Amino acid sequence: MSALLPHRRTALRTLAVCAAVTAVLGPASAAFADSPARVAGPTPADIARCTVTKKVDSILPVEGAYVEIINRPIPKYGPEGPQAVLKDKDGNVLGGVTYNHPVNEEAGLKLTNLDSGRAQLWQRRPAGGVVFIPTDDFPALPKGCPIRWEAGTAGPTSVR
Repeated sequence: MSALLPHRRTALRTLAVCAAVTAVLGPASAAFADSPARVAGPTPADIARCTVTKKVDSILPVEGAYVEIINRPIPKYGPEGPQAVLKDKDGNVLGGVTYNHPVNEEAGLKLTNLDSGRAQLWQRRPAGGVVFIPTDDFPALPKGCPIRWEAGTAGPTSVR
């Protein structure tokens, strides 16, 4: 039997385990600290500067319906990127499509050429509309704005 009291043995074991874990994870934790996930992405000001909006008429037989198309750089992760929102004359949202969900059968909207920086909006009438037809090109991104934001970067990375 050891001359140390049980609670002292526990403290020594805990100290030894902590030292071993620190020795193993020390370099790994430094690698995580330098990883791109720790570096800030584009700022809200960058995103606002690189966002372009255009209002176009909808082909739906609804008086005053329009589609707001929004072009902005595609993020590495997240819901941003090109999108189109179908609205009624009062601005109420009726449906929409995004980079991650480019087709909305119910709203009669579809996006194509998403990775080009100039997506294209296709529309279809819900009653009897079998085929989507191209109706509008998205506005070009402002000069100096990337097509795609890369994770871990501050500001544009792949300037067109």
